[in-house]
Amino acid sequence: MKERINFKILNQAAWISLLLTFITPYELSSSGFKTWGYPVKYFTTYEFPQDSTTLLFSTSTNLLGLISNILVIYIMINTFILLKERLKKYKANTL
Repeated sequence: MKERINFKILNQAAWISLLLTFITPYELSSSGFKTWGYPVKYFTTYEFPQDSTTLLFSTSTNLLGLISNILVIYIMINTFILLKERLKKYKANTL
């Protein structure tokens, strides 16, 4: 029986999603906060006055956005692997 969720690919999708946060450019809002994440923005930093020195007070993470990013990347990787396997079978049958 084929397993439903490939956790190795899910782990890779999670790491790719986190790495894309640092690679893709941020979006600057007119109200003074920056958002990161691709394809869904999920990490936000707020520009407060200098009295807030703690990073936790000036950032926000949207877990639903992070999970949706991981799922989108997981589906893309799975689709690519499925198409690659079908192409191999097609080439093997034509020879």
